[in-house]
Amino acid sequence: MDDILVKICSRREKDYKEKGKEFGCSIPAERMRPVVPFLASPGAILEIKRSSPSKGMINADLDPVSRAASYRASGAKQISILTENNYFGGSLDDLIAVGGSIDDVALLRKDFIQHPEEIEVSYRAGADAVLLICAVLDSDTLQACADECSRFGITPLIEVRDIEDVHKLNNVVCETKIAGINSRNLSTFHIDPLRPARLFSALQSPAVYESGIHHPGMCTYARSLGFRGVLIGESVSRDEAKAPAFVNACAEEGDTRQGDFWKRIATLRVHRPLIKICGLTNAEDAEAAVTAGADLLGAVFAKSEREADEASARKIRETIDSYPSEHRPLFIGVVTETEGGRFSLAEKLYEEGVLDALQYHEVKRSSSSFPPGYHALRLKDQKSVANVREMMRQGEPRVLVDGFKKGMAGGSGVQVESDLLDALGEDHLLWLAGGLSKETVGALLKRYQVELADASSSLEVFPGKKDHDKVRKFIQECRS
Repeated sequence: MDDILVKICSRREKDYKEKGKEFGCSIPAERMRPVVPFLASPGAILEIKRSSPSKGMINADLDPVSRAASYRASGAKQISILTENNYFGGSLDDLIAVGGSIDDVALLRKDFIQHPEEIEVSYRAGADAVLLICAVLDSDTLQACADECSRFGITPLIEVRDIEDVHKLNNVVCETKIAGINSRNLSTFHIDPLRPARLFSALQSPAVYESGIHHPGMCTYARSLGFRGVLIGESVSRDEAKAPAFVNACAEEGDTRQGDFWKRIATLRVHRPLIKICGLTNAEDAEAAVTAGADLLGAVFAKSEREADEASARKIRETIDSYPSEHRPLFIGVVTETEGGRFSLAEKLYEEGVLDALQYHEVKRSSSSFPPGYHALRLKDQKSVANVREMMRQGEPRVLVDGFKKGMAGGSGVQVESDLLDALGEDHLLWLAGGLSKETVGALLKRYQVELADASSSLEVFPGKKDHDKVRKFIQECRS
């Protein structure tokens, strides 16, 4: 169990023993409101939260009843209420008060429940769903809590954080169970949008995406992965005016092609870093890269010395497909525009299954009608660092950063300045390109959290032709 979880649960257990299962609150002897189905349709779960261990005080003056009314007016069908007192500033009194004011919105009791008898208390207090955390509960207690939920007709939202938790969840017998995947690592408080993507495919029940939602674009991303609900906490607790935008974004189904791409990327992350060999123009070089262990291959569909044509792209695809599925890298088309003949070719090759996705280099993928993929930006100054951060805040799980060279729209072949990487690398897993070679990559891997290393020109005999020995040694250096 993460350190912060240990602290929260230990303090809470002390309170439980001293105050009882009602934690000193006056709980009605009988439930006073009808049970409202939780997540009957896809949507946002807006949270009432005064503080948190990671953010400190969020909204000390938050009134739960008026805030719940505001959320309801924004169109929210589900509201989460923090009832943990020591670290989040909540109580069961908040749940009772909100439940007494609205009877047509589903209420989630969000707490660190440790005992099955707390489910009955939650029911009487007005909860339509309760959070159960796999890391807190052993399998028998988790099942006992789920059984109590079934007895009272409310929904268990079971939070998982790793594949062991997923197995525990999948073994719980309960028809109404819903999974919750937290993108926050409670040891470091780092938010990783690919954590939910990695676990989603292993689930056997509907799921809620939790934490890290600060922009409606992140809701769009979560929905694209297939999540039925999105839990939004700090953002709306600080500013209720943001609620309608989040509610609207969660009501819409995201681009599932884009979501499927990120789930594939998430499942690739067996190695650190992932390795992309770019600028491929022929099948022989592609075979050398696959044999050496590359995770992604790239072909350029832009004006470049390394521009690929249709025939070479198809031959590279044939080479990739000749390998067993577990050894096949993703094949990425690099584009620097979203119109014109080169983009149309890349788009066609994606639709025909030749390419798996596109790298949008210095150009925005602004429409879900475009092929799925990720963005790449050259880091020139602190403003460009801010641009990368903003793109990720708006729902891009990863952005590839490249060095800047005046007059070049695509790959630069020059390293990103260290001060810019320092500014970006403090709290981000880096996707990094620009002048990477066997000689340069080792120091970068030691200094930064590089998740993907992208190399091209440094591995060439001449533009468009790879040196197979350099490819092999580069990948060996990354793996070591």
